[in-house]
Amino acid sequence: NNISIEARSPIERIENHLDSLLIKPEFESLSVGIIDGESEHIFHKGKLLTNQTPTDKTTYEIASLTKTFTGTLLARAIQEKKILLDDDIRKYLIGPFPNLSFEGHPITFRHLATHQSGLPHMFPNKIGLFENPDWDRLPFEINELQKDYSREQFFSELSQVELDTVPGSQFLYSNVGANLIGFLLEDVYNKSFEDLLNEQILGPLRMTDTKISEINPKQLAFGQNTNKVRMPLRARKKMCADGGIVTTVIDMLKYLRFHLDE
Repeated sequence: NNISIEARSPIERIENHLDSLLIKPEFESLSVGIIDGESEHIFHKGKLLTNQTPTDKTTYEIASLTKTFTGTLLARAIQEKKILLDDDIRKYLIGPFPNLSFEGHPITFRHLATHQSGLPHMFPNKIGLFENPDWDRLPFEINELQKDYSREQFFSELSQVELDTVPGSQFLYSNVGANLIGFLLEDVYNKSFEDLLNEQILGPLRMTDTKISEINPKQLAFGQNTNKVRMPLRARKKMCADGGIVTTVIDMLKYLRFHLDE
């Protein structure tokens, strides 16, 4: 009854909730980390596709949570006065790129970080890719398009983008914008995106199990969609500032504490 449920400790209620999630067909396993003041609680439940229970060493692709790392690096660059939030990004690009402006309004770092640049969802920008897609096949199609996608290809396609609205006036989710931040930060610091991650975030926070390359496939959890179709790992390409990080629950708790520290 409700009284007995409420009488349970918070941890017991969390355990009960996680167990109820695993009854649902779309869930096979769970790894959960919770910060409660100075305390931390970690739960691993269910079975991975390897039929093993996840552990503190199980690594997960965190997809677009990677963008928060990219945003953190951008914030540091602004704090260090390497760039200004409302700078025209073309100040930092090699070449004129007159197309990255609409009616005299240029794209700024603010627009890139808040998905208001007007840039496409992804490169290569295949028209119609996301219109009534086959969700069992779409990740494989995206991987095939993006496999080994180079910096040269990125900027060549960027030079052909045609904006159709004033930057800052409309929200349009853009992986291109996040990756462009990554490339621009590389140029500003004259360091690779991975080195910036290691020097400014992963090293200081001792996130030793967080990687964007040299990923250990033996520790990596593979996912599946709601139709139980096993999904591929993300294709490797030159810039993964939009979604390339793999990490563990332990490391993400370190990252969470960093952001909770005002």
